[in-house]
Amino acid sequence: MCYDTILSKTKRLSQNRKIVCIYDDEYDDSFYCGSIISFDDTFILVDMISPDGNPDGLIVLSIDNICKIIERSSYLSRIKKLKAVDDRKLPLSADEVKMDGVIETILAIAIQNDAMVAISLCESGYNNIQGFVQSFDDKICVVRQFDLVGEYDGIAYVLIEKITQITCGSRTEDEVMTLFRIGEE
Repeated sequence: MCYDTILSKTKRLSQNRKIVCIYDDEYDDSFYCGSIISFDDTFILVDMISPDGNPDGLIVLSIDNICKIIERSSYLSRIKKLKAVDDRKLPLSADEVKMDGVIETILAIAIQNDAMVAISLCESGYNNIQGFVQSFDDKICVVRQFDLVGEYDGIAYVLIEKITQITCGSRTEDEVMTLFRIGEE
């Protein structure tokens, strides 16, 4: 999909918070399901929904990587029905924080909610850094890192311009957060 088409579709979808499927890899059938809640010229912020219809955190995706958006399907119909049965609200909300850009918004939400993030750098497709955002400015984000078993793993200084994806409050971060809290006891 061309950039201008995605940007105009993103604008429309963010206004009505419609649940959609977003594909960001043309060679993979996996996708993100949720509502686009914010965007800028480079990124979109999606309030994700898990396959069982429950809130699954926030994710920042690069608009350049989006290859397909689906608005109506039997899968989305199923998700909407499941969501209606258990319409829990995610404790994280982009409505709480108004920032200039999507990256700044999700970092501020993570700090405000003491929520763990997973950050992918340079289009890696992997969570290169996972932990608590300590601070950020327009160039650097400081993250207190944790490994997959919830153990402290140092401080990371991340160049904001190298961030290509961030998740916050998803099941992956929740699992590490749980292991971290168990380790504190």
